[in-house]
Amino acid sequence: MCSQLRRAAFSIPANISEGSAKATNAHKKLFLENALGSAYKVETGLLCVIELYPAFNPECIIQINICIEIQKMLISLINKLIENNNPA
Repeated sequence: MCSQLRRAAFSIPANISEGSAKATNAHKKLFLENALGSAYKVETGLLCVIELYPAFNPECIIQINICIEIQKMLISLINKLIENNNPA
């Protein structure tokens, strides 16, 4: 489980950086969506850790809150890309 959490956590900034190098907003959006999926995967993993290892609950709650903030930022950035592709 620890290994899966590490991989998912690493893929968040990796996808963001890879997407930032893409030429079109559609490609950038795809990589940001992948990063968002990884953020949800990390959150799910942390919730599983809480269920399996209650002693880690306080630290996991902190990490889940950080994860939720990252998710909000990614959603906001994805929405900005969508708005820029669809001018009013």
